[in-house]
Amino acid sequence: MLIVIASDPRTSHRPAEAIRVAAGLAALGTLPIDVCFCGAAALVLSKPSEEFVDGEIIEKNLALLEKQAQGIWAETGDPFLEGAKRIRYTRIGLTELSQLANRQSQVIRF
Repeated sequence: MLIVIASDPRTSHRPAEAIRVAAGLAALGTLPIDVCFCGAAALVLSKPSEEFVDGEIIEKNLALLEKQAQGIWAETGDPFLEGAKRIRYTRIGLTELSQLANRQSQVIRF
């Protein structure tokens, strides 16, 4: 399953919920979970959680997601990827992201 997170964590609770859902599904171990952070959602990968709506949920589940997810991705050239990495992720181009999505049984977008 691919979970694409594109909402802005500074103004929306959706990224926190997406991370919580992805971490929970990944922890079950029954379905491989890939997560891609696109646009402003990529701020989660480098900025402190206290800057975000529901930052405590993001903080709690981001570490779990890093341990359990099959892959964590961020768009190559995303202007929101700035600063030090908070968790391990791999950059991915739009073509590769499209190919990844095509290989998945399900794609969810937040």
